[in-house]
Amino acid sequence: MRLARWLGAAALFVALLVFGWRFQVSNETEVPVDFLLGALSPLPVWKLLCATFLLGAAAAGLVCAFQLVRLSLTARRYRKALGELEAEIHELRTLPLHAPGPGPDASGERGRQTHPRAQLEPAPGRGS
Repeated sequence: MRLARWLGAAALFVALLVFGWRFQVSNETEVPVDFLLGALSPLPVWKLLCATFLLGAAAAGLVCAFQLVRLSLTARRYRKALGELEAEIHELRTLPLHAPGPGPDASGERGRQTHPRAQLEPAPGRGS
């Protein structure tokens, strides 16, 4: 498997070299470049195309980097809020059900209930 992957990478490298060489040979025509603020001496078309491709890739990379930083800051904010909410849930789970106060509940034992329990009746049609 390693050999096949290595051979595939080598074949791709050779194909890129052949493509680059053919691209350069077919685009040797020199053209002048005029900007609004100046001009460049005549350059081969293949150099201009490669330069514009690299400038476009750099601009796209900057936009993607900006979005990545923005999204990572948003994710950090959400992780922080999630941690705070989880801590609050943990605190709520560890709270006692009845606050200790004066009387029989102060010793930790539950006293008699003052309210009688409601008797549950079976639902109609569900048997006795």
